[in-house]
Amino acid sequence: MDVTNEKYLDMLRNMTNLMEVAPWIMQVKENGDGVVLVLQERQKDDNGQTVWHKWGEIAWSKVRSCKEPIRYILSGVLDSLGNPLGLQALISSDIAYRGEVPLNREAGTKMALIAILTASVQIEPKIELLGWRIERFSAEEAFYWFGKATIPVYGKKAMNWSVIGMRTMLAGPTDQKVKYDDLLEKLRR
Repeated sequence: MDVTNEKYLDMLRNMTNLMEVAPWIMQVKENGDGVVLVLQERQKDDNGQTVWHKWGEIAWSKVRSCKEPIRYILSGVLDSLGNPLGLQALISSDIAYRGEVPLNREAGTKMALIAILTASVQIEPKIELLGWRIERFSAEEAFYWFGKATIPVYGKKAMNWSVIGMRTMLAGPTDQKVKYDDLLEKLRR
């Protein structure tokens, strides 16, 4: 996106205004392999101070695989007046922006789920399928599954099982050949 574009500059101003209250942020950083998206949630420590809890990262290879679902998720982030921020413009063929992006609760939770569920997946169509399926979650579904994947109510092992089960439910088992193209064709917009 052209950084001299007035619409782009408005988006950056609105992003800056929302950083103080955003429940999530997505840091867009550079690492040795390209861009990485780091998902962090605003939390309070025991003293009432704001701390950022990192829930995961989405590496460039995985961003490329599920770029369109990520763009749809980001399109749902609104400014303080209820207007779309246009954050999907940040995720293009070459992500030029570096910095922090404010996310609402739903977008942050969905992006964190993508980071958690794709962390150990190497098959690009499976990563895209996970992205599309998470993008289609309602806010309540996203919050529910995020809780199952991150809160050790029944212990860490049960948390890991929920991640494996969710990954299998959304994109198929790892030991079977899955026709991802057929599934993706139905989900792509």
